[in-house]
Parts: sequence; structure tokens; C-alpha cells
Amino acid sequence: MRKKINLSDFSPASPHKYCCKSRNTKITILYQMSRCTIFQLTMEVLRSLRVLAMGAHSPELYNNLGLCCLYAQQLDLIYPCFQRALELAIDPLVKAEIWYNLSYVALTAGDVQLAVQCLNVCLSADASHASALNNLAVLYHKTGKTSLTKAYLTSATTVDPNLPEPQINLEILLND
Repeated sequence: MRKKINLSDFSPASPHKYCCKSRNTKITILYQMSRCTIFQLTMEVLRSLRVLAMGAHSPELYNNLGLCCLYAQQLDLIYPCFQRALELAIDPLVKAEIWYNLSYVALTAGDVQLAVQCLNVCLSADASHASALNNLAVLYHKTGKTSLTKAYLTSATTVDPNLPEPQINLEILLND
């Protein structure tokens, strides 16, 4: 049974609020607030906050922080979080996920060309990233490049036959 925890349960003496430097404290509080608005504050969230406060840094953590900053409209912190995630990432699969999320940030900002570039870098790190192939196909379809769209959707379906989006998009493309 999980105990529900409220934001009011955090006292000024709580260790994850005051053990960091001022910039990290802002990020910790932002991370905590955005996680509370998206999910309810559970023990898993408290564990991840504690990991951040103790100084353990990972590319996945900064990747998630970048997305939390995006959802919280903290636009000045988005790119530094992703930059730190890319600096820490060693595994090509992790780098691919970071670039995939950066393409989402670019699309949110309305920069389609940057999103295409991010997806291409994602595919250079992991050529079997089916979601990136699908998203790249959709972006090429928006620019009118139908042959590239079909090629990327076919590749995405081949790479991950269980992913429904490329199959649905390919059916729509073939029916047009």
C-alpha cells in the first residue's frame, strides 16, 4: 500500500531541498513540481529526487528534466538539460533517445528543420529506432516528399512490426 504524500509534507528541513547549489535547487524544485502536476507524488518520485539531490547524475535524469522543463514552460532550462544529458551519454541507444526527445522539443517550438536534423542524428546513433523513422516519415509527408515518406514508414514497420503508428500511417498513405 502506498502512502499519499502532499507537497505540504516537504518542510524546509527536507534534505533534497537544501543540499544542492542554487541552480541545482531550482532544477530540483522544478523537477518536483512538474512531476507532481503530471503524476501524484509517490515513493518512486521521491527516490528520483533523492538521487538528484545526492549528486548522482545520469543522462536519463537530465533527459527527463529537459522534458519536465518543457512541460513547465521553463524554456531557458530545456537546452542546458539536454546538453548535459548528451555530455553524459555514452551508450548510443541513450543518445538516440535524447535526440529523439530533442526533436519533440524542436517540433514544440515550431522548428521542423531542426526536428528533421535531430531525428537524422537519432537514426545515426540507432538505425533501428522505429519511432524516429515514423516521425521522420510524417515530417517528410508534410513537406510533400511522398517517396521518402513511404520508404521511412516501410523501414519503421520492418524494424518494429508491433509499433502501430507506422502501419496506420502507411495504410493512410497507400489509400490516398
